[in-house]
Amino acid sequence: MRSVSCCNLRSVSCCNPRSVSICNLRSVSCCNLRSVSCCNLRSVSCCNLRSVSCCNLRSVSCCNLRSVSCCNLRSVSCCNLRSVSCCNLRSVSCCNLRSVSCCNLRSVSCCNL
Repeated sequence: MRSVSCCNLRSVSCCNPRSVSICNLRSVSCCNLRSVSCCNLRSVSCCNLRSVSCCNLRSVSCCNLRSVSCCNLRSVSCCNLRSVSCCNLRSVSCCNLRSVSCCNLRSVSCCNL
């Protein structure tokens, strides 16, 4: 095993095993596993697993599972399950389940079923 350089700042534990770059600041934990880059800032949690990029900002949760891209912004929830694309914006609710396309915008009712 290669010698691991220091990445801990202020008693923060190391997370990057390979590149071992300095990422942890304060009590920030690590989440990226493959690309080994830092993404967690403050209380930000990890969601992307394959592409290993950071998407959660503040209280943002993850929804995209296959494409592993971020879609939830603020309190936006996920609805598309198969195509794994985001459709809910602000208070927009989900309706399409099979075609997995978004149709509800604001107070618009569901169309594709």
